[in-house]
Amino acid sequence: MRKAATISAAMHVAVFLIAWFGLPNLFRTPPAEDSPLIVEILPIAERTNAPPPKPEPPKPEPPKPEPPK
Repeated sequence: MRKAATISAAMHVAVFLIAWFGLPNLFRTPPAEDSPLIVEILPIAERTNAPPPKPEPPKPEPPKPEPPK
């Protein structure tokens, strides 16, 4: 009788642990896996040297008023 009670207790504990840790994961959707991102590594000097800025064109001067006659 003692052996049967021990086996029954062990089975109850096993079923409880499976229900506690295993069942919630059966109904949960797995997280999306990250897809690899391919990145090209280049030397910095070749791509970031921008040409110097162009000078601003001169602004036109306002017309001078005519001298009174």
